[in-house]
Amino acid sequence: MATGELRRFDLRLPEPALCRIHVVDEHRAPIGEAEVSLRLSPATGWIWRLREKGDSNPRGRTSAAGEPFEIEVAPAHYEVIAAHSGLRAREFVEVLPTIGGEVTIVLPIGNPRGRVEGRLIEVGTGQPVAGGTILAVGGDREGITTTGATITTADADGRFVFEGLIGGRVLLTGYGPQEAGGRGASDWCTTTLSFELLAGAPFSVELPLARQLPDPEHSIAVDLRLRDRATGARLMRGAVALFGRVGRATLELGTITSSDHGVIALRIPPVESCFVSAAAPDFNGERATHRLKQTELPIVDGSIDATLELEPMKRQ
Repeated sequence: MATGELRRFDLRLPEPALCRIHVVDEHRAPIGEAEVSLRLSPATGWIWRLREKGDSNPRGRTSAAGEPFEIEVAPAHYEVIAAHSGLRAREFVEVLPTIGGEVTIVLPIGNPRGRVEGRLIEVGTGQPVAGGTILAVGGDREGITTTGATITTADADGRFVFEGLIGGRVLLTGYGPQEAGGRGASDWCTTTLSFELLAGAPFSVELPLARQLPDPEHSIAVDLRLRDRATGARLMRGAVALFGRVGRATLELGTITSSDHGVIALRIPPVESCFVSAAAPDFNGERATHRLKQTELPIVDGSIDATLELEPMKRQ
C-alpha cells in the first residue's frame, strides 16, 4: 500500500441469532403478557457500530399463554428485564453467533402484599405536615422490585396509607408540601426511611420532615472549618453535604459552600445525629483536591463545632 493511499474496509457484523426469554412465577409456571426488554451491555468494538445501525434495546412480551418471547438480535451480552403485576426483575444473557441464547426470569407474583399506615410530622415541633408527598417503593429483594413507585399525599392530619405494597424491603421518601402556585417543595428537607414489610399485618410509621430554614428555637447551630489533614493548613474553599438522623429516618440537610475563609456556619433542624462529607474546593470530581468520607459530627449542648480534616486526593 503506497504512502498516502486510502483503502476502504467494510465491517461485517455477525448475523442475528435467536434469543428466547422465559418469564415464570415462583412455582415455575409461565406468566402470560409479561413485558420484556433487552438492553445491550456496555462493550467496545463492533457493538458500538451496532448501536448506531440498529435497535440496541428491543422489547416485546410473552404470549397470553405464557409462551416465551423470542427475538433475533445481534450476538452480544444483554441485560434482560421482565415486568408483570407490579414486579420487575432482571437477568443477563449472552447471545452467541448461530447458537443464540436463552434465559429464564422469575417473578414471584404470588407473594403476599402489605399495608403501610403513616404520618408526616415536623421535626422539633411534632406537628403534622399536611399536604406532603410520600413516595413508596416496595419489594426490593434479590433483584426484584416494583416496576414503579406508588405516590400519595398526606391529609390535613399528616396521615397517609399505602395498600397492596409487595412484602420485603420498602423505601419511603417524604417531601414537604408544595408552595402556593404549585412550585417545588424547596422549603423542606427530603426524608427517606427503609424498613421490612411483612404481609398480614399493617405497618405503622412516623416519617419526620424538617424545614431547610428551621426556627432558631428548634434548631442546632453548626460551625465548621476545613483543614488539610496532611499539612494542617486551613482550606479556604470547600463544600459539605449534611445528613441527619431521626429514629431510623435519614434527612438530606443540604450541600453548603464555605465562605472565602473556609468557614461554614448555619442552623439545621434538631436531628438526633448528624453526618457530613466534604470536598475542597467542591464536589466536582475533576476539580476536587481534598476529600472527607461521611463521618458523624458530635452534637454537644445543642450545637456542632468541629474542624474537618480532609485527605489530599492522589492523582493518577
